[in-house]
Amino acid sequence: MAAKRMTRRNDEHTRKQSHQDYIDYLKSIILKFTEERDLEKDYAKKVVKIDPFITLPPEIVFRILRFLHLNEICISRRVSKAWKRTIENYFQHIRVLDCVPFESVLTAEGLKGILTCLKNLRELHAETCWFSFTEESFSLLKNCPKLRSLSSSKCKGLTDKTLKLLAAHCKELEELDLSSCFQISDEGLVPLTENCPKLKEVCVSSCYGITDTSVEALAVNCPFLQDLDISWCYKVTDQSLSLFLNPEKKIKSLRIKDCSRVTQEMITHLVEKGISVNCFF
Repeated sequence: MAAKRMTRRNDEHTRKQSHQDYIDYLKSIILKFTEERDLEKDYAKKVVKIDPFITLPPEIVFRILRFLHLNEICISRRVSKAWKRTIENYFQHIRVLDCVPFESVLTAEGLKGILTCLKNLRELHAETCWFSFTEESFSLLKNCPKLRSLSSSKCKGLTDKTLKLLAAHCKELEELDLSSCFQISDEGLVPLTENCPKLKEVCVSSCYGITDTSVEALAVNCPFLQDLDISWCYKVTDQSLSLFLNPEKKIKSLRIKDCSRVTQEMITHLVEKGISVNCFF
Protein backbone atom coordinates (compact mmCIF):
# COMPACT_ATOMS: atom_id res chain seq x y z
CA MET A 1 0.00 0.00 0.00
CA ALA A 2 2.83 2.37 0.85
CA ALA A 3 4.41 1.62 -2.51
CA LYS A 4 1.17 2.42 -4.33
CA ARG A 5 0.76 5.70 -2.52
CA MET A 6 4.33 6.61 -3.40
CA THR A 7 3.71 5.76 -7.05
CA ARG A 8 0.57 7.93 -7.15
CA ARG A 9 2.46 10.81 -5.56
CA ASN A 10 5.23 10.47 -8.13
CA ASP A 11 2.71 10.39 -11.00
CA GLU A 12 0.94 13.45 -9.63
CA HIS A 13 4.24 15.29 -9.23
CA THR A 14 5.20 14.34 -12.78
CA ARG A 15 1.89 15.66 -14.11
CA LYS A 16 2.30 18.92 -12.22
CA GLN A 17 5.87 19.24 -13.47
CA SER A 18 4.80 18.56 -17.05
CA HIS A 19 2.00 21.11 -16.76
CA GLN A 20 4.42 23.71 -15.37
CA ASP A 21 6.91 22.95 -18.13
CA TYR A 22 4.17 23.48 -20.71
CA ILE A 23 3.21 26.81 -19.15
CA ASP A 24 6.87 27.88 -19.09
CA TYR A 25 7.17 26.85 -22.75
CA LEU A 26 4.15 28.95 -23.71
CA LYS A 27 5.53 31.90 -21.78
CA SER A 28 8.85 31.61 -23.59
CA ILE A 29 7.07 31.60 -26.97
CA ILE A 30 4.98 34.62 -26.03
CA LEU A 31 8.06 36.44 -24.75
CA LYS A 32 9.98 35.65 -27.91
CA PHE A 33 7.09 36.85 -30.08
CA THR A 34 6.82 40.04 -28.04
CA GLU A 35 10.54 40.71 -28.35
CA GLU A 36 10.48 40.12 -32.12
CA ARG A 37 7.46 42.39 -32.48
CA ASP A 38 9.22 45.14 -30.53
CA LEU A 39 12.30 44.73 -32.69
CA GLU A 40 10.18 45.04 -35.83
CA LYS A 41 8.56 48.19 -34.48
CA ASP A 42 11.93 49.70 -33.68
CA TYR A 43 13.19 48.79 -37.15
CA ALA A 44 10.07 50.26 -38.76
CA LYS A 45 10.57 53.48 -36.85
CA LYS A 46 14.15 53.67 -38.04
CA VAL A 47 13.13 52.98 -41.66
CA VAL A 48 10.47 55.69 -41.54
CA LYS A 49 13.06 58.16 -40.35
CA ILE A 50 15.34 57.40 -43.33
CA ASP A 51 14.99 60.17 -45.93
CA PRO A 52 15.44 58.70 -49.44
CA PHE A 53 16.41 62.11 -50.81
CA ILE A 54 19.41 62.06 -48.46
CA THR A 55 20.40 58.39 -48.44
CA LEU A 56 19.99 57.62 -52.17
CA PRO A 57 22.53 58.83 -54.77
CA PRO A 58 21.42 61.99 -56.65
CA GLU A 59 21.20 60.16 -59.99
CA ILE A 60 18.66 57.72 -58.49
CA VAL A 61 16.63 60.53 -56.93
CA PHE A 62 16.61 62.43 -60.24
CA ARG A 63 15.41 59.34 -62.06
CA ILE A 64 12.55 58.99 -59.57
CA LEU A 65 11.58 62.65 -59.97
CA ARG A 66 11.20 62.14 -63.72
CA PHE A 67 8.08 60.07 -63.03
CA LEU A 68 6.38 63.00 -61.28
CA HIS A 69 4.40 65.75 -62.94
CA LEU A 70 5.71 69.28 -62.73
CA ASN A 71 3.07 70.37 -60.21
CA GLU A 72 3.80 67.30 -58.04
CA ILE A 73 7.50 68.17 -57.98
CA CYS A 74 6.69 71.73 -56.95
CA ILE A 75 4.51 70.48 -54.10
CA SER A 76 7.26 68.09 -52.97
CA ARG A 77 9.55 71.01 -52.32
CA ARG A 78 7.45 71.83 -49.25
CA VAL A 79 8.27 68.56 -47.47
CA SER A 80 11.56 69.71 -45.97
CA LYS A 81 14.59 71.88 -46.58
CA ALA A 82 16.51 68.83 -47.79
CA TRP A 83 13.84 68.04 -50.37
CA LYS A 84 13.78 71.67 -51.48
CA ARG A 85 17.55 71.66 -52.04
CA THR A 86 17.42 68.35 -53.89
CA ILE A 87 14.60 69.45 -56.19
CA GLU A 88 16.28 72.76 -56.95
CA ASN A 89 19.40 70.79 -57.84
CA TYR A 90 17.23 68.59 -60.07
CA PHE A 91 15.84 71.67 -61.82
CA GLN A 92 19.39 72.72 -62.67
CA HIS A 93 19.75 69.53 -64.72
CA ILE A 94 16.51 69.93 -66.69
CA ARG A 95 17.04 70.63 -70.38
CA VAL A 96 13.46 70.50 -71.68
CA LEU A 97 10.47 71.99 -69.85
CA ASP A 98 6.94 71.55 -71.19
CA CYS A 99 4.43 73.64 -69.23
CA VAL A 100 1.50 73.16 -71.62
CA PRO A 101 -0.07 70.10 -69.87
CA PHE A 102 -0.07 71.99 -66.56
CA GLU A 103 -1.37 75.33 -67.82
CA SER A 104 -4.51 75.10 -65.68
CA VAL A 105 -2.63 74.51 -62.40
CA LEU A 106 0.51 76.60 -62.88
CA THR A 107 0.75 79.96 -61.20
CA ALA A 108 3.10 82.88 -61.73
CA GLU A 109 4.46 82.42 -58.21
CA GLY A 110 5.09 78.73 -58.80
CA LEU A 111 6.87 79.41 -62.06
CA LYS A 112 9.07 81.92 -60.33
CA GLY A 113 10.48 79.22 -58.07
CA ILE A 114 11.15 76.98 -61.08
CA LEU A 115 12.60 79.40 -63.62
CA THR A 116 15.17 80.78 -61.20
CA CYS A 117 16.81 77.32 -61.07
CA LEU A 118 16.80 76.31 -64.75
CA LYS A 119 20.39 77.25 -65.56
CA ASN A 120 20.83 74.50 -68.16
CA LEU A 121 17.45 74.77 -69.86
CA ARG A 122 17.59 74.30 -73.63
CA GLU A 123 13.93 74.13 -74.63
CA LEU A 124 10.81 75.74 -73.14
CA HIS A 125 7.21 75.13 -74.21
CA ALA A 126 4.76 77.68 -72.86
CA GLU A 127 2.15 77.73 -75.60
CA THR A 128 -1.28 78.96 -74.48
CA CYS A 129 -0.06 79.61 -70.91
CA TRP A 130 -1.90 82.90 -71.06
CA PHE A 131 -2.26 83.57 -67.32
CA SER A 132 0.66 81.75 -65.68
CA PHE A 133 3.44 83.22 -67.83
CA THR A 134 3.48 86.88 -66.89
CA GLU A 135 5.99 89.51 -67.90
CA GLU A 136 7.90 88.76 -64.69
CA SER A 137 7.93 85.05 -65.54
CA PHE A 138 9.50 85.66 -68.93
CA SER A 139 12.02 88.07 -67.44
CA LEU A 140 13.32 85.18 -65.31
CA LEU A 141 14.52 83.48 -68.50
CA LYS A 142 17.60 85.64 -68.09
CA ASN A 143 18.69 82.79 -65.78
CA CYS A 144 18.68 80.41 -68.78
CA PRO A 145 21.62 81.52 -70.95
CA LYS A 146 21.71 78.19 -72.83
CA LEU A 147 18.10 78.44 -74.02
CA ARG A 148 17.83 77.46 -77.69
CA SER A 149 14.13 77.00 -78.31
CA LEU A 150 11.22 79.07 -76.98
CA SER A 151 7.59 78.37 -77.85
CA SER A 152 5.37 81.00 -76.30
CA SER A 153 2.43 81.50 -78.61
CA LYS A 154 -0.62 83.16 -77.06
CA CYS A 155 1.21 84.38 -73.96
CA LYS A 156 0.14 87.81 -72.84
CA GLY A 157 3.25 88.19 -70.67
CA LEU A 158 5.58 88.33 -73.65
CA THR A 159 6.26 92.00 -74.37
CA ASP A 160 8.94 94.13 -76.01
CA LYS A 161 10.56 94.50 -72.60
CA THR A 162 10.93 90.75 -72.14
CA LEU A 163 12.23 90.35 -75.70
CA LYS A 164 14.98 92.84 -74.89
CA LEU A 165 15.89 90.80 -71.80
CA LEU A 166 16.01 87.64 -73.91
CA ALA A 167 18.22 89.44 -76.40
CA ALA A 168 20.66 90.38 -73.64
CA HIS A 169 20.82 87.01 -71.87
CA CYS A 170 19.71 84.22 -74.25
CA LYS A 171 22.05 84.63 -77.19
CA GLU A 172 21.96 80.91 -78.13
CA LEU A 173 18.36 81.04 -79.36
CA GLU A 174 17.71 79.12 -82.56
CA GLU A 175 13.94 78.57 -82.59
CA LEU A 176 11.37 81.17 -81.60
CA ASP A 177 7.58 80.96 -81.70
CA LEU A 178 5.91 84.27 -80.77
CA SER A 179 2.68 83.78 -82.69
CA SER A 180 -0.35 85.66 -81.36
CA CYS A 181 1.72 87.54 -78.80
CA PHE A 182 -0.11 90.77 -79.45
CA GLN A 183 2.07 93.03 -77.32
CA ILE A 184 5.32 92.62 -79.24
CA SER A 185 6.52 94.91 -82.02
CA ASP A 186 9.64 95.96 -83.90
CA GLU A 187 10.90 97.58 -80.70
CA GLY A 188 11.47 94.18 -79.11
CA LEU A 189 12.14 91.93 -82.08
CA VAL A 190 14.89 94.01 -83.72
CA PRO A 191 17.22 93.87 -80.66
CA LEU A 192 16.60 90.13 -80.53
CA THR A 193 17.80 89.66 -84.10
CA GLU A 194 20.87 91.77 -83.38
CA ASN A 195 21.91 89.67 -80.37
CA CYS A 196 20.74 86.22 -81.46
CA PRO A 197 22.37 85.60 -84.87
CA LYS A 198 21.87 81.81 -84.61
CA LEU A 199 18.12 82.05 -85.19
CA LYS A 200 16.93 79.43 -87.68
CA GLU A 201 13.15 79.34 -87.20
CA VAL A 202 11.02 82.35 -86.31
CA CYS A 203 7.23 82.56 -86.10
CA VAL A 204 5.61 85.93 -85.49
CA SER A 205 2.25 85.24 -87.11
CA SER A 206 -0.60 87.44 -85.87
CA CYS A 207 1.84 89.85 -84.22
CA TYR A 208 0.31 93.01 -85.61
CA GLY A 209 3.14 95.26 -84.43
CA ILE A 210 5.65 93.55 -86.73
CA THR A 211 6.54 95.56 -89.85
CA ASP A 212 9.17 95.63 -92.58
CA THR A 213 11.67 96.84 -90.00
CA SER A 214 11.66 93.50 -88.16
CA VAL A 215 11.71 91.40 -91.33
CA GLU A 216 14.66 93.40 -92.67
CA ALA A 217 16.47 92.91 -89.36
CA LEU A 218 15.91 89.17 -89.59
CA ALA A 219 17.21 89.09 -93.16
CA VAL A 220 20.33 91.11 -92.32
CA ASN A 221 21.25 89.87 -88.83
CA CYS A 222 20.29 86.18 -88.97
CA PRO A 223 22.33 84.47 -91.70
CA PHE A 224 21.15 80.97 -90.66
CA LEU A 225 17.43 81.78 -90.88
CA GLN A 226 15.61 78.98 -92.73
CA ASP A 227 11.96 79.19 -91.71
CA LEU A 228 9.95 82.39 -91.25
CA ASP A 229 6.24 82.75 -90.53
CA ILE A 230 4.84 86.29 -90.79
CA SER A 231 1.23 85.37 -91.57
CA TRP A 232 -1.32 88.07 -90.71
CA CYS A 233 1.47 90.63 -90.27
CA TYR A 234 -0.40 92.95 -92.60
CA LYS A 235 2.21 95.74 -92.43
CA VAL A 236 4.89 93.64 -94.18
CA THR A 237 5.53 94.56 -97.84
CA ASP A 238 7.70 93.59 -100.80
CA GLN A 239 10.40 95.94 -99.55
CA SER A 240 11.61 93.67 -96.75
CA LEU A 241 10.97 90.35 -98.50
CA SER A 242 13.14 91.39 -101.43
CA LEU A 243 16.19 90.97 -99.16
CA PHE A 244 15.62 87.22 -99.17
CA LEU A 245 16.26 87.16 -102.92
CA ASN A 246 19.95 87.55 -102.14
CA PRO A 247 21.71 84.30 -103.17
CA GLU A 248 23.54 84.20 -99.83
CA LYS A 249 20.32 83.87 -97.85
CA LYS A 250 19.54 80.34 -96.65
CA ILE A 251 15.82 80.73 -96.09
CA LYS A 252 13.83 77.73 -97.31
CA SER A 253 10.29 78.30 -96.08
CA LEU A 254 8.22 81.48 -95.90
CA ARG A 255 4.60 81.70 -94.71
CA ILE A 256 2.82 84.92 -95.61
CA LYS A 257 -0.91 84.17 -95.34
CA ASP A 258 -2.99 87.37 -95.40
CA CYS A 259 0.01 89.62 -95.94
CA SER A 260 -2.08 91.74 -98.30
CA ARG A 261 0.74 94.16 -99.14
CA VAL A 262 2.92 91.45 -100.61
CA THR A 263 2.43 91.32 -104.38
CA GLN A 264 2.09 88.25 -106.55
CA GLU A 265 5.16 89.38 -108.45
CA MET A 266 7.27 89.19 -105.29
CA ILE A 267 5.88 85.75 -104.47
CA THR A 268 6.88 84.59 -107.95
CA HIS A 269 10.46 85.86 -107.49
CA LEU A 270 10.73 84.11 -104.11
CA VAL A 271 9.49 80.81 -105.57
CA GLU A 272 11.93 81.11 -108.48
CA LYS A 273 14.74 81.41 -105.95
CA GLY A 274 13.70 78.05 -104.51
CA ILE A 275 11.88 79.32 -101.43
CA SER A 276 8.74 77.44 -100.41
CA VAL A 277 6.12 80.18 -100.10
CA ASN A 278 2.86 79.36 -98.34
CA CYS A 279 0.24 82.06 -98.60
CA PHE A 280 -2.87 79.91 -98.12
CA PHE A 281 -2.71 78.44 -94.56
